[in-house]
Amino acid sequence: MTEIISENPARHTALDDLQGLAYGGTMAAFGIVILTHLGLVTGQTAGLAVLISYATGWGFGPVFFVINLPFYWLGYRRMGPRFVAKTFVAVAILSVMAQILPHYVSFAALHPGIGAVIFGFCSGSALLALFRHGASLGGVGIVALWLQDQTGFKAGWTQLLFDVAVFALALTLRDVTTVAWSFLGALVVNLVIAMNHRLVNTVINRCVYPTDGDILVPVHTVSIIGTTDIHETDPDHLPIPRKEVQQMLDAGEAMIPGFRKARALHA
Repeated sequence: MTEIISENPARHTALDDLQGLAYGGTMAAFGIVILTHLGLVTGQTAGLAVLISYATGWGFGPVFFVINLPFYWLGYRRMGPRFVAKTFVAVAILSVMAQILPHYVSFAALHPGIGAVIFGFCSGSALLALFRHGASLGGVGIVALWLQDQTGFKAGWTQLLFDVAVFALALTLRDVTTVAWSFLGALVVNLVIAMNHRLVNTVINRCVYPTDGDILVPVHTVSIIGTTDIHETDPDHLPIPRKEVQQMLDAGEAMIPGFRKARALHA
């Protein structure tokens, strides 16, 4: 499979997008404030930035912003200028707010377990908002998609291996208990996304004779629609005709009203 971005993303006004990016960036920053207050870590690019911040004493915001800079070119080639522009804004908001909020937010007492869960809720809701408005927090996810395009190595595996490396590195800077609480926070983030981001929670199948675009299947954090049936001489090198992508979007809309407004990732 090769990733694509739909030509039919959810239509939002500029004000809608600004609100979504502001919410996502600010809530993600609040999550980071909780995380760093407790000395916890997390995965992905944010986790690497947190570790660098702990090791050097540099602020998380500037480190996170700089780490993401090399990824924008890949994002531009892979996702397009609109996605990159929105992601740049989201990363900038997170970077700035992560530096500002600690001057206005403090915690007299916060148990690491409770803090990890709250961090997971805040970060998960922030990512959902950004996904809804066609943005992300950059970094590893973009590289993972690019590597999958170039080599066929699954993007999910790239992200998982990166997270394993980050948590392994964390053990050199933090004790096992702290890393364990950190893992809880990362788990909650992924659960929030998994339980709130996919379109359906059960298989939807049209009651017709087998045809193209007649089934929608939930898998982890996404929903997969299928399929088309064509004759190919070389199944290892299948083209992805744009008309077939549009056909799947049309079929999905027939089964689930509003399907076209969802963010398409794969074809």
